[in-house]
Formats: sequence, structure tokens, C-alpha cells
Amino acid sequence: MRTVLLVVLAIFPNAIKQVIYRRGFGFQIGRGVKLGFSIVLAWQVKIGDGSRLGNFNVIKKLPLFEMGPRSSIGSFNYFAHGTHPAQAKASFALGSDSAITGGHYFDVAAPIRIGDFTTVAGKGSQFWTHGIDVVRCVQSVAPISIGSYVLVCAGAKVVGGAIVPDKSVVAAGAVVAAKYCEAGVLLAGVPATVRKKFSTQEAYFQRTAKDVYWG
Repeated sequence: MRTVLLVVLAIFPNAIKQVIYRRGFGFQIGRGVKLGFSIVLAWQVKIGDGSRLGNFNVIKKLPLFEMGPRSSIGSFNYFAHGTHPAQAKASFALGSDSAITGGHYFDVAAPIRIGDFTTVAGKGSQFWTHGIDVVRCVQSVAPISIGSYVLVCAGAKVVGGAIVPDKSVVAAGAVVAAKYCEAGVLLAGVPATVRKKFSTQEAYFQRTAKDVYWG
């Protein structure tokens, strides 16, 4: 019944659904939040002030879904979660002033953390936290960590165990499968490697507002 009600709520107007989410389901929703026609099936939801969730997103049975203040998620994004006990503590957290555009896929079998002022741009990027371990012949899970002031370009793939450091860029089509610690790098290629180093003082890395406008 809970699932059916949450699916139906997707088509309700923003103000009405927020009241029901808070009072009926215990969701923590801040002030000035805008919720589009999206299906939110998470067990715990925390959405900070001034955030926006667009239309036609699916958030499927996550234990915890978080959006920091002034963050935004566009349309047609899919956040998936399974039922295996290994996934019981899986969660998704988007930092403050960060943005996810549209058409991206998040496999939340383990925690996915995205820092502040980070942009998942374009469309078609995939984040996979589970896969088959061919040595042990089991399905394994591992978290993904994306730092703050990161730019993830279109069509990138990030797999479980990967760490993208602060103030870095993931190039379009890159496959990130390792842990990187040094800030200010360009990760590109298949598999991704460090192709360039940036000054951490570049304008994108010093932003005080989420949106990036035409030059």
C-alpha cells in the first residue's frame, strides 16, 4: 500500500504532495523546495532548502535519499536499489549547490556520495556500485565517492570503489574504476587515467553559486 500511495503522489501538485510526504511518510523537506512529477519510493528522504527535483525521475526503494540545500536534479534520472541484505545500508546523497541534469542512471546498491558544487552534466552517465566478482563468483558491492567542485561530463561511467577527488573533471565517455586522491585532475579514457592537472583556483572550482551560465 505504501508503494502505491507514493506512486500516486507523483502526479499531485507540489504543495499538496509536500504536506503528505511530511505528515504521512516522515520525509524531511526544507523551505522553498520544488518537487516535480517524480516517483519517490525511498524509506527516508531529506531534502534541503531551495532544492528542486524535476519530472519523470524514479527513486526506487532507497533506504535513504538526500539532497543538500539548493541542489537540483533534472528529469528522467533513475535511482535503483535491490533487496539483497548487502544493500540494506545503501544511500544516495547529493551535496549542497550540486546539480544532476537528465537521463542519468544510479545503481545504489552501496552508498553514492556526491559533494558540494558538483555537476553531473549532459546525459547518459552511469554510476554502478555492484557487479560480479569473477574470482569468487559472487555479486559484490562497493561505494562511490565524487568530491566537491567536480564536473562529470556526458556519458561517463563510474564503478564501485571509485573515488573522484575535489576540483576535478571526468571527461565525456570516461570509465572511472579507481581511487584518485590528488585534487585538480582531468580523468579521461577507458579506463580513465590522469590526463591533465588543473589549478584548483580555476573559476569553476571557486564558484559560490550552483548554476553555470553561457559565456
